[in-house]
Amino acid sequence: AVVSTQSTGNTSCKFDMYFALPIYLSLLDRLDDTPEQSYIYTVLRDNLTVSHQLFNKMHKYQKAKIMENQRKAGRGTAHSVTQFTQFLLYSESLQKHGKRTSLDMCYNQLADAVAESIEIFANEQSKAPAEVVIVENFHFIYNFLFRNKIDSLDKFRKRCHKKYEEHLELYVKAYLGIPLDKVTLFFEGVQLKLNSGVPTKR
Repeated sequence: AVVSTQSTGNTSCKFDMYFALPIYLSLLDRLDDTPEQSYIYTVLRDNLTVSHQLFNKMHKYQKAKIMENQRKAGRGTAHSVTQFTQFLLYSESLQKHGKRTSLDMCYNQLADAVAESIEIFANEQSKAPAEVVIVENFHFIYNFLFRNKIDSLDKFRKRCHKKYEEHLELYVKAYLGIPLDKVTLFFEGVQLKLNSGVPTKR
């Protein structure tokens, strides 16, 4: 059975590296529901070891693809960002109630890779300031993680929000010549005047 899993897995992964993910997660779920003293448990455990090796290959492949893909995916969003979020959606759709240790570790390593890729992508753009590209891409990930709650990526979500705010501040200060908080105060003051009944034209 182990040889069969290894052979099938290796063959399938040659055509689709993501094939390792459903195999690994499915075996994790089955193992959790199987008595440890049973023969089936031993078979599943041995096959899980093999599938975990395939999972690690897939993880390395995904990380390499993220770092390679610096081209645009539309409206300034880096291809690595859309690839990362699509992978998360696919993984979460497969994850049931099994242990998440390896998957969460994979997520966080890919998160670090995508953060690095955004910086590279932004510095290679000629049509838009680097700060704008960084703001757009980190805000994209932040919104995605805000909508799709993934506990292991909560720190990364906050990191994305911080990056977004920092580079927005840099952009505003560089192009308007004043700090973002003063711009915000100005518009809040205008809004207060409008709310108090001051006419828009004086």
